[in-house]
Amino acid sequence: MTPHALQSEYVDLPSTGSHFFRARWFASLVQLLVCATILGAAGYGFYSFLEASDHFRVRTIVIEGAQALDEHDLVSVSGITRDDNLLFLDAQRVASHLEALPRVRHCEVIRLFPDRVAIRIEERTPVAAAQFHNQLFDIDAEGVVLRELKPHELPVGPLFSGIDGRTMVEPGDHLNHDAFQAAMTVWRAFSETRLARDMTVAEIHAADPHTIRMFCDELAFEIRWRRDGIADQAQRLDLLWREKGSALECQEYLDLRWGRDIACR
Repeated sequence: MTPHALQSEYVDLPSTGSHFFRARWFASLVQLLVCATILGAAGYGFYSFLEASDHFRVRTIVIEGAQALDEHDLVSVSGITRDDNLLFLDAQRVASHLEALPRVRHCEVIRLFPDRVAIRIEERTPVAAAQFHNQLFDIDAEGVVLRELKPHELPVGPLFSGIDGRTMVEPGDHLNHDAFQAAMTVWRAFSETRLARDMTVAEIHAADPHTIRMFCDELAFEIRWRRDGIADQAQRLDLLWREKGSALECQEYLDLRWGRDIACR
């Protein structure tokens, strides 16, 4: 025989193990898809059942903390109805709707299963009034505009006047004018003085942040403040009132803007 006749011929045969592994993998994938489909269908069915269940329908809404605000108006703004399901109620969205009201500082919405909602309101309280274009508005201690006062309606607290007349305001706005903020700081500082125990602040004129003019019902003269060092000015006023009190002979103004040199005219 020649050398070529002794050579063997090799042929690649298909691997039985490889086919078996692929078949098992495919079967497992099919089982996984079937299980996922069953679980998805069951989950959707359970979701639909809960969504349609009358057991979790809102039947009672409790309003807490509302003093000036009308409870029926609050429920209307909240958007909650008897068609709402407590399980799917978006409490944060409801709170956001209510906090958009000028009079609401903070709102908390609590779901009380199976069918109650508690809405806790923290109201803004008017402490003064601000004048714009001959219109008066209630404002709170943070300078938030609460509502426009009706004609002949008396404001709560002092009147802040002289604020930039070019500005248009509406309920919900936050007053951040420099002169207004300086005037609010003056009022807070004055409220801590001895003089404030005996006096009622009627008006604070804030046309210029560097000259804040305060008028009290019981004083014949105005008190002038400057924007910087308001706390120091209040302390000097307090000391002066302790020493002289009603003996002060000012007729037109008491000026605190010149440091230790208090001017009285």
